[in-house]
Amino acid sequence: MVSLFHGKATAESETEWSLNCEQYGDIKPNQNPTYQHINCLLTNAAIQADIPPEVVKRIATQESDWRQFVDGKPFISNDNGFGIMQITDTTLPKEQQERLKNDILYNIETGVRILNNKASLTTLPHINGAGRDIIENWYFPVMAYNGVVQVNSPLIQESGEINHEAYQEKVFLKIKDGSYIGDTVLARYPFEVKDFKYVDKIIEFQEPEYIVQGVHETTIELKAGDRVLTTEGDVKLRETPGSPEYKVKLPIGTPLLIEGTFEFDESEISENQFVWFPAKTLNGQYSGYVSSAYIEKQVAFKAASSSYNSIKTSWVAVSGASGYEIYRSTSSTGTYSKVGTTTSTSFMNSGLTTNQSYYYKMRAYRTVGSTKVYSNYSAIVTAKPIPAVPSSVKAASSSYNSIKTSWAAVSGASGYEIYRSTSSTGTYSKVGTTTSTSFMNSGLTTNQSYYYKMRAYRTVGSTKVYSNYSANVTAKPIPAVPSSVKAASFSYNSVRTSWTAVSGASGYEVYRATSSTGTYSLAGSTTLTSYTNTGLTTNKPYYYKIRAYRTVGSMKVYSNYSTVVTAKPVPTVPTNFKATRISSTSLKLTWVSVSGASGYELYRSTSFSGTYNLLKSTTSLYYTNSSLTTGKTYYYKLRAYRTVGTTKVYSGWTTIISAKP
Repeated sequence: MVSLFHGKATAESETEWSLNCEQYGDIKPNQNPTYQHINCLLTNAAIQADIPPEVVKRIATQESDWRQFVDGKPFISNDNGFGIMQITDTTLPKEQQERLKNDILYNIETGVRILNNKASLTTLPHINGAGRDIIENWYFPVMAYNGVVQVNSPLIQESGEINHEAYQEKVFLKIKDGSYIGDTVLARYPFEVKDFKYVDKIIEFQEPEYIVQGVHETTIELKAGDRVLTTEGDVKLRETPGSPEYKVKLPIGTPLLIEGTFEFDESEISENQFVWFPAKTLNGQYSGYVSSAYIEKQVAFKAASSSYNSIKTSWVAVSGASGYEIYRSTSSTGTYSKVGTTTSTSFMNSGLTTNQSYYYKMRAYRTVGSTKVYSNYSAIVTAKPIPAVPSSVKAASSSYNSIKTSWAAVSGASGYEIYRSTSSTGTYSKVGTTTSTSFMNSGLTTNQSYYYKMRAYRTVGSTKVYSNYSANVTAKPIPAVPSSVKAASFSYNSVRTSWTAVSGASGYEVYRATSSTGTYSLAGSTTLTSYTNTGLTTNKPYYYKIRAYRTVGSMKVYSNYSTVVTAKPVPTVPTNFKATRISSTSLKLTWVSVSGASGYELYRSTSFSGTYNLLKSTTSLYYTNSSLTTGKTYYYKLRAYRTVGTTKVYSGWTTIISAKP
């Protein structure tokens, strides 16, 4: 066959790039290859076409979830798209259409060729100075792969907000969440509503070129000797590609040296879509394999917003340099003024105007005697101060139908917007705006996973200037944890637990152990807010924790467990304790029998708060106290006891009563 890459005919080109995946064996008819086989095919087809594999793989995810076949038959979508790349050209000869349905190599190659043809369109905007290796520079070719139509407009015309339903936005979100695992924020174009005109639902681009800060090279370009930085904390240098064993965890920003070409997961069924590079720490102490999802190439000079009024420039150290001078302008071709000198490899430029474009260049110098010997100037980089990305973002269930998100305050922010989706790579819709650092999202479905991300904004005049989005966080609404949990003896062989009602709960489960850190077993289930646990051993400590549940269909959805409470079964306090005058020198004390009691102890005092002395220990339910002084007030209290072995286990005291003979 003959196919096109960069407009050049290449005979049997799919054979050339697919040969790099021979280790996975032959592709069987009407069956999808293993996940890592497809990863290898898409990666090598993209490399052959000089397209970032991250882009090709995520188009395939958006189009088909990497499926050429479903249930042994060609995957054909509702809009008549064929296979893994969802080719929809019905004008093709029947022979080619059948091949697109049944030949995954041909389908991938055709999809890549279409994407390449779109990238060659001169009508599409591009990033100033960016090449084919820059992922963000494929934003508009990805749009064109689906259609340069109004529904794919980067902005919503009426509000000027990002159109998250646009095809390319969905693909780029998948690039971020799948190729970088959410730890890297892809750069945004500085779009304005006026950049797009619509003629019969077709987009006409009014801005042919954009300056975009903080763009990302495809990691596939990395080669032995390249230096990279880890993009998040606890990155693992693994023993082999994809293995659970690792040699060391590395903090964010750790420099690594790439030692060779990339490899795929050892497990063919692994659903990782990234690749692995052999790498080592700069001191050579550790070496292993690092995921392409957690690294980025260390560039010579870059600028990035640090806050709403500051930009941080950074660079790689220059050998032999004594220091560095940083220059700034408000236009790329304007006058540059020195804004700082440092011996470090970064410089923070503060006191800037939010959303104003600033341009930077720098030069190194070496001090020789009293003279500074300068290098040439670096390339120019640009950035705009925008609010920082919200950090310490959390999401947690607040009740059976609500989730609370929270984050750290962003300096200079006027407010925050919260976005939600039902999948990590799905479409996010705005669910709230707040000036607080938390947001309660209500009316949700119990036990449904929800994903959240947020961004800060600063109001400048009538315009909202946004931060980049935070990493996404997830939570499920589940019943709240029972609160005000208490445990108290109810009798010599029972303990009663109680708690506050949980909104939306169908019931509660009570768990018991004989030590605080022991094994807890279900003691009982109830729809009430208390539970009496019987058949226990007198004076033995029991520990309890409670969880609520909500019945959804035939399934119980549980809250987390409450705090642990403890109690010992002891006899109950005697009730109906009374004193009755029976003569001028005697009083009769009576009470009701206590279940399980072996006896009772009666104490007396001559003042309410005085010393009480044991008057009588008895197994009876009354006692006549004689030889008293007429008209004198006597005070009494009573407790029950149960004899366990040689030990008396006491109830609490009754209330104090008084009487005069």
